[in-house]
Amino acid sequence: MDFQPDPGQDAFREEVRAFLREHLPAELRGNAIGEVRSAREHIKRWQGILNARGWGGPYWAREHGGTDWTVLQRLAFDEECAAAGAPTQDFLAQKLLGPALNAFASQEQRDEHVTRILSGERLWC
Repeated sequence: MDFQPDPGQDAFREEVRAFLREHLPAELRGNAIGEVRSAREHIKRWQGILNARGWGGPYWAREHGGTDWTVLQRLAFDEECAAAGAPTQDFLAQKLLGPALNAFASQEQRDEHVTRILSGERLWC
């Protein structure tokens, strides 16, 4: 494993910070660090904002509508969102159900659920 710093990582982190400064509405800020799940309406609104930027699936491969970010990029994204007080995402859909759908579901099931997860239209518990 190569533990050398990625020269693009700082630029990526600054891109996330700039996005948060510009697009995270004040009324959605304030999610406490360590809070398990934000309010439903905050999650839905924030997911829509992220999806409009192309960041609706930060943990997913590009072929499934995700960002195809590296592990370090996903970590930086999560850290910067937490530091800015952004709402949580629907972690069950993002990290559990979505990847399972993308790997194992029929095309009909993916068509029914994946775009709705990315847009924030459908939340899971």
